[in-house]
Amino acid sequence: TFAGMTAQLAAGEALFTLQSKGSPTGTLTAAATANLTIANAADGSGSLVISPEAVISGSTQDVTFTYTSAGSISGGGLQITIPTGWSEPQAATPAGEGFVNAYVAGDNASDTIGIASVGTAGVITVPITSLSASSTLVVSYKNAVAPTQVGAVVISAASKGSVSGSYVALAAGPSLSTSATASALTFKSAAQSPLQNVSSSAIQLEARDADGNPALTGAAVTVAL
Repeated sequence: TFAGMTAQLAAGEALFTLQSKGSPTGTLTAAATANLTIANAADGSGSLVISPEAVISGSTQDVTFTYTSAGSISGGGLQITIPTGWSEPQAATPAGEGFVNAYVAGDNASDTIGIASVGTAGVITVPITSLSASSTLVVSYKNAVAPTQVGAVVISAASKGSVSGSYVALAAGPSLSTSATASALTFKSAAQSPLQNVSSSAIQLEARDADGNPALTGAAVTVAL
C-alpha cells in the first residue's frame, strides 16, 4: 500500500509497472501493469484573489482578479460576477468604463485561454483551453466606477475543469469593500515624551472618516514635521 502520494500535475494516464524476481540472484521482470487515470481539476476548484481589496466609494478603479488553478484544466472555464452597483462590465470598448480583458500569467506556452465575454447580470466568462496546475489566469476590469454605498461584498466566482464539467462556485470568494473618503488625519500611536538626544518610538498616523473609522484618502497626503 502506498499512502500520501502526490499525483502528476497534468491530466492523463499514469502507468504503474510491477516487477518481481524469484531469487536474490534473479532478474527483475515485469509481472503486471496498471493504468491510473489522472482527471482534470474538479469543478469549483482553484482560488481567486482581488486587487485592490478596498476602494473609495464612487471612485474609478482598475480592478484585477487573479485565479490560480488547483489542477490542470482542459476545455473548462472561469466565471466572475461583478456586484450590483459597480460599472456594468463590457468587452467591446477598451477605453470605456468597465472594460474586461483576460490573459494567462507566466511563460508556459501550453497555457491558453479564449476571449473573455460578458453575459447578463454582470457575469464575466473566460473559456480556458488549457491551463496547467498552479498556473494563474488574470482578469482585468478597467475604468470601473465603485458604488456610492459604503460596505463590503464577496465576489462570486465559479470554475469548471473540463468540457463536460459544470460551473460550480469556488469554496471562497474575495471580499471587495467601499468606504467614504478620509476627512481627517489623526495620531494612531500614543503620545511620547522622549528624553533629549534620545530617539522616539515610531509615530503612526491614520486617515479616518467623519465617524472616526480608518479610511482611504482620495489623494497623496503630505505631512509637515
